[in-house]
Amino acid sequence: MPRNPHPSFPGRGKGFDSCAAERLGEAQHPTNDGVNRYNCVVYGATKMLSNARIGLYLAPVWFAAAAMVASCGGDTEPLDDTGSPDDASTPLLFVSDRDGADDIYSVDVGAGVVVRLTNDPGHDVEPAWAPNGDRIACRSDRDGDWEIYLMDPDGGSVERVTDDPARDTSPAWSPDGSLIAFVSDRDGNPDVYVVDIASREVRRITHHASTDESPSWSPDGLQLAFASERDGGHGVYRMDADGGNPVWLTDEANPSIQPAWSPNGGRIAFTSMRDDNADIYVMDADGGAVQRLTDDPATDWEPTWAPDGRRIAFRSERGGDWDIYTVDVVSGVVTQVTTDPARDANPAWAP
Repeated sequence: MPRNPHPSFPGRGKGFDSCAAERLGEAQHPTNDGVNRYNCVVYGATKMLSNARIGLYLAPVWFAAAAMVASCGGDTEPLDDTGSPDDASTPLLFVSDRDGADDIYSVDVGAGVVVRLTNDPGHDVEPAWAPNGDRIACRSDRDGDWEIYLMDPDGGSVERVTDDPARDTSPAWSPDGSLIAFVSDRDGNPDVYVVDIASREVRRITHHASTDESPSWSPDGLQLAFASERDGGHGVYRMDADGGNPVWLTDEANPSIQPAWSPNGGRIAFTSMRDDNADIYVMDADGGAVQRLTDDPATDWEPTWAPDGRRIAFRSERGGDWDIYTVDVVSGVVTQVTTDPARDANPAWAP
């Protein structure tokens, strides 16, 4: 049976059940009705799960209507205005189990109109728009194991890109649309790979005994940010596009994951436990000038930049269940985007 990739996260103070897995592990989490529906795939998350209640999940993915605005309550300093707020009606992809299976949806952030894009018995998760908007990459187990797929913006013309019995996850387009970076354990350890869209040639980019994941391209295509525990702590790194010259941008004392490079290349958003709670942060691309964007007792993670650089979408359980929110990086205002009781995750802005 295909694995459900979405871990059932407990509320604050409840611990992480049995999901503290060594290296590559799986754990089932029963829902309230006692059915073991949610399998989580964890890569190297033991330390972070025990110390920080979050881990390096390859699966977090889940949106809908309405807008509920609230101050993000913290001492966040305003960031540089990198563009006009013209993305109010830009489509935002997300994944939800609101109709039973894990499928990909699109929502018009301004109008709140939700459209279901995939409808498959398997799990379609981790959507990523192509830079020119003509295709969407995702990972799916619709053919029996986790692979990277492509589809049209309306969910049609689905085609398989990778073909390996290992887990291929976390697709990220290169800025020119010719490559997709992804994470795979096909060589025995989770590392970053790239696949050429035209030739389907796969190249391994990182070669480390530890876990490397969550690749994010710099806008010029010359570098990749990624998360790793290679230096003893869960941190954010930057490397050349060929895997050379890795630089640790965060530090061991502040577990940090899920990097997302800003549209202008000047900053990287990420999730961190540095203030004893999972919140969204930004830093300069060299690791300096770290600033906290969200400040809520609930878990905030999976940051993704709007195309104009003014907002960051993320998912949070601050409303009692997992929904999609945005935070304005200038004003700090947090806006709720989805309100469905289902699990909504993996936000991804259209270009």
